[in-house]
Amino acid sequence: MKDVNPVADLDEAWDAHVRWLESEGREGEQLDFSGADLREADLTEGRLTEAKLSKVNLAGVGLLDADLSGADLRGANLRGAFLRCAYLSGADLREADVAYTRLPGADLSGADLSGANLRCSKLEGAKVDAAYLPSWYAAVAAHARWLETKGREGERLDLSGGDLRDTCLRHARLAKAKLSNADLRSADLFRVDLRGVDLRGAGLTDADLRRANLEGANVGSEQLEGAKVGGAKLPAWCVAPTSAPPSR
Repeated sequence: MKDVNPVADLDEAWDAHVRWLESEGREGEQLDFSGADLREADLTEGRLTEAKLSKVNLAGVGLLDADLSGADLRGANLRGAFLRCAYLSGADLREADVAYTRLPGADLSGADLSGANLRCSKLEGAKVDAAYLPSWYAAVAAHARWLETKGREGERLDLSGGDLRDTCLRHARLAKAKLSNADLRSADLFRVDLRGVDLRGAGLTDADLRRANLEGANVGSEQLEGAKVGGAKLPAWCVAPTSAPPSR
């Protein structure tokens, strides 16, 4: 990366990058802000296709409708960034910090997120076809699509017996998912939609279920002992610990 003030020189570099793209490399210059601190930048609708942005700091930056398809974002800091409807198809996000990032409507098809930190990132509604994601992240995104389309697209989530200890799933839409015998100890399930979920035999010790909706979920009162359930909507049979959930 050139020795420049990245934010001050961004517009000039951006224009040169657009010329580079449109001329197929004959004019302008490929944008290279690798390692730069761009936290003060406004990249809304930015055309950053194939830009070199490895280890760039974009924490908390607004990237609404930005085109980052094919961009090199290896090791980038995108923590808390707003990527609604952003284009990240084919982007290289290996080892990137994408924690707490909001991605509704984003296109991540073919993106490589191997080794990325996806803690509490919101992938619901994102397009993740052929993306390299941790298996359960891809499954959660597919489940959200399954719910939205009433089963026409996506796939019902089945993580029965899965190891989800310490996983952050807050605000996720998991209604009707299959999670029997899953290990959800210490998982962050704050405000998660768990209506009608099969939780038989699931471990929930120290799980954060505050304000979660478990109406109709197949879970026993004894499973919730030790979990945080303040403000949660519990199945009727969990109100009386002596009653058992219905068989299914």
